[in-house]
Amino acid sequence: MQKEQENFYLNEDFESLENELEILSKEQVLRIEINEGLEIALQDLQNLKDKIPQEQTQGLFEQCTKSAMDAVTGHFGFAAVVLGSQDGGNVNTTHNARAGIYASDKERNAYENREKYDSRLYHGETSYKK
Repeated sequence: MQKEQENFYLNEDFESLENELEILSKEQVLRIEINEGLEIALQDLQNLKDKIPQEQTQGLFEQCTKSAMDAVTGHFGFAAVVLGSQDGGNVNTTHNARAGIYASDKERNAYENREKYDSRLYHGETSYKK
């Protein structure tokens, strides 16, 4: 009976045991490679952090934030809201002025308070008649 219990606990399928050990060994090697790669990446990041002054780091962070915001707002169509876009854009054109659209209140006031147009000043010029 003692002999039967010993056989029960002993694994005599050595091929299966070797396969299991090989799989475990590959997993362990992969785990080690990942840990080494992560360690190298963390060291590189620390080296970069040490090399870049705090002001540049802040500037870089702000640029990344702006780029991310631009990508998100542009992609989802929020650019008009975020950028404060307006009808007619930020450009004064004759077309927009005739439609009552100005880039700013300053431009609207300048247009509304302009002198009356006198075509004789322009059409009477000798260079105009050539």
